[in-house]
Amino acid sequence: MAEPARLPLDGSLAEIGMFNLYSPSHDPKGDIKAQFIIYITRIPKKISAADYLDKQILLMLKDQKIKTIQSKTMDTTLGPTKDILFSYSSNNTVFLSRSCAFKVKDDTKAYLFGEKGLLYLIQMSTQEKDYESFGAEAFYMSKVSFHLGTE
Repeated sequence: MAEPARLPLDGSLAEIGMFNLYSPSHDPKGDIKAQFIIYITRIPKKISAADYLDKQILLMLKDQKIKTIQSKTMDTTLGPTKDILFSYSSNNTVFLSRSCAFKVKDDTKAYLFGEKGLLYLIQMSTQEKDYESFGAEAFYMSKVSFHLGTE
């Protein structure tokens, strides 16, 4: 796990977890129906989680044509957070991907210049046909349980 003191100094994302949902449930030999990746980075105080997520999605899927299905921005004491659901195609298959980003206060003081915040980004991808049955509720639960450290 990437702890705040060991995050890259250039602001790039560090993967701290990857999880798969299988069908049948909990059978690692079954089909992967959804994949979750959790990232962390340190960003300047003046950059909001919402702005960071908008730019990061374009970087992560730079070769894909994405279509926003739903986007919600929420205000917090550390600036706007964002939750976005979008689609893209790969190998003639339509995928839905949902991402959210939020900041938490960096009490470690591990940064070198200027005050920074820790940004967490949760991303889930699944085939469009599997979103409702495998991805939607699992994403919601991971977002709510992981979002506890925000102000």
